[in-house]
This record gives sequence, C-alpha cells and structure tokens, in this order.
Amino acid sequence: MTAAAIIELESSSFQPHGVLKGTVRWQRSERPPSLELRVFWMTRGRGTEEVGVVSAVPGRLEADGTAEFSIQLPGTPWSFNGQLISVSWAVELVDDQGEPCGMESFVLSPDGNVPSLGEVSAPKSKKKTFGFQSR
Repeated sequence: MTAAAIIELESSSFQPHGVLKGTVRWQRSERPPSLELRVFWMTRGRGTEEVGVVSAVPGRLEADGTAEFSIQLPGTPWSFNGQLISVSWAVELVDDQGEPCGMESFVLSPDGNVPSLGEVSAPKSKKKTFGFQSR
C-alpha cells in the first residue's frame, strides 16, 4: 500500500507542558486497517541514538481523510543542539505496518528557540585517573 500524509502544525515551536495542535491529511491507495499519530523525541549525535514516544493516537481511518489533533506535551526533554548530541521533536503518521507516511518536526522549548551548546574551552572539573597506584 502506498501512503502519503501532510502534517500541518499551528506553530513550529511549543512550550513544555503545552498542547501540540495541528491537522493531518492522508491519502492511501486502499483503506488501511489503521493509522497511528505519534509524538516523539529523538537524540542524534556521537552516542547511542534514542527515541522516546510520548503519545500514540491510534484510529481506524478511511483511505483518504483529514483530522485535527490536540496532544498534551510533556515538560522535557527540551530541544537543543550540541557538539556531541542533539534532541529534537517530531509528530508522524504511521500505517498499520509501522511505516511512516508523513512527519513534521517542531521545537519544545520555553522560549521557542533551540539552544546551541558550544564547546567548553576551560572545564572546571579536573581530570582524574582511577585505578591502583603503584607503591
């Protein structure tokens, strides 16, 4: 089954504990058993990449349709860009096979901005060595 979805959000940024509002429009070649709208955060960078789904709204839907949604957001994690890792947020529509049909990114931040964390040029912590010392 081919699927396509367009997700339109009321804004590109939302506050912690705010409400994510938008509209999703989809088209499929045939009526799907189900579609699911998911809100999630993801990490990207040098470490292990993680995904945390904070909301999943299932539904039996027609082959073509439009639906408005309103989903309560959590307080954390806030969006940020760092040299080692970044956290970003998105909402996506997936089909009954778990295949994404459409996705839209957004920012979760108190002021609507994504802070960029720079390099620490003079860390205050001291380098420590662990292990046994020879006598």
